Amino acid sequence: MNDKTTGPTTGCLALNRPPASALRTIYLAAGFALGWVLFAVGCAMLMALAGWLRWREVRPKQHVRRLRQAASRLCRWYLQYHTRMNIISVEYRHKRELGPGLIVANHPSLVDALWLLATQPNVCCVLKSDLQRSPLLRYLVHSLDYVSNHDPEQLLAEGCQRLQAGETLLVFPEATRTAPGRLPEFRLGAAELLVRSGATLSPVIIFKAGAYLSKSRAWHCL
Repeated sequence: MNDKTTGPTTGCLALNRPPASALRTIYLAAGFALGWVLFAVGCAMLMALAGWLRWREVRPKQHVRRLRQAASRLCRWYLQYHTRMNIISVEYRHKRELGPGLIVANHPSLVDALWLLATQPNVCCVLKSDLQRSPLLRYLVHSLDYVSNHDPEQLLAEGCQRLQAGETLLVFPEATRTAPGRLPEFRLGAAELLVRSGATLSPVIIFKAGAYLSKSRAWHCL
């Protein structure tokens, strides 16, 4: 049993929705639409930065670190846009930089990874293999040197290697978003990584208010 466990970091993500009104609904829809445009622009900026760093022939590890730091800043700005526009609220408890080691979090919404990346400047994410086929994200996740969950055995081997080398891995052990109204169902991969690597565990608990960006709900449905 691994006894190197830090205290849990907790956070709350909430969609700010005062009493329903047509004007407020229009405002939220416009705000979210602009947010997705900003997300696409941010991805394009990161891809341009990745290409520039490769052209500069920066050492691979230094290249990845700089790109992850830039991604962290963009995620922070993305969330600040939503909070300053009074679209969502974000609350942190026991906020601190985590790692090196394994960060394990529940996954109630699409923006959980962005929230964690905004607070952790050099994290390697374990991603769903579908994202590596996304036209928008495929090149970017490769440049950020993230790990795919496509092959479980390869994931365990590469994840252990990275943890033992001092990297910080972010894993959502449900492997998908939590279904509303159900208890999380964790897979064994994260526990296996922890046992094999002997890394420090940093648990993160995310509470979410509202149904927006939940599983089985379209991203454009408020």
